[in-house]
Amino acid sequence: EVIFMKKIIALVLVVAMSVSLFTACGSSASSGSGASGEKETEKKEVSWEVGEGSAKMWKDSIGASWVQIIVPVVNNGSKNLYLSTGKVDLEDTNGKLVKSCDMVNSYPDIIQPGETGYYYNETTLDGVDVQELKVVPHFDVKESKRDCIRLDVSEVSVKNNELLGHVMGISVDGRVENKTSEEQKMVYVSANFFDADKKLIGHA
Repeated sequence: EVIFMKKIIALVLVVAMSVSLFTACGSSASSGSGASGEKETEKKEVSWEVGEGSAKMWKDSIGASWVQIIVPVVNNGSKNLYLSTGKVDLEDTNGKLVKSCDMVNSYPDIIQPGETGYYYNETTLDGVDVQELKVVPHFDVKESKRDCIRLDVSEVSVKNNELLGHVMGISVDGRVENKTSEEQKMVYVSANFFDADKKLIGHA
């Protein structure tokens, strides 16, 4: 009986040690953050990567300076992400702040696993004389608490709007159809334009 009791006590101790080791391992990743904006405890569920931003400058027909800002965000987790309105700083090659842009929107603002959302903005650069700009993004990315509802889009056509031989912008026409079982009270339509290499070049 003594030997039998010793075996039971030893077995209980082994189980207790296993549970404590399991608990310790499970809690070891409860703090800290990943390099690409991911919480370690949610690494497989909520995870994203901010791509390299681009700032393309040009002058319009009246000589005003403009800049187009594009920053991609990839959802590499298993949960839908919400890309709320963010901020972008523009710096010169020496790291000096040239301009700060608030209220920069992402299109789309809810991205499913594997999808890419694009923060996009066009703004003037009055009094700025630089050849190259660096994009420094400040975004708030989190798990989406809203459903991602996508409506069917068809018959899409793109055309240039011209006035006196000058392209004044691009318009997109198409048909949006609600095939869900619920009434959609607000529908927001946006279009991202890509070149032949699947690189974003504009938005409407």
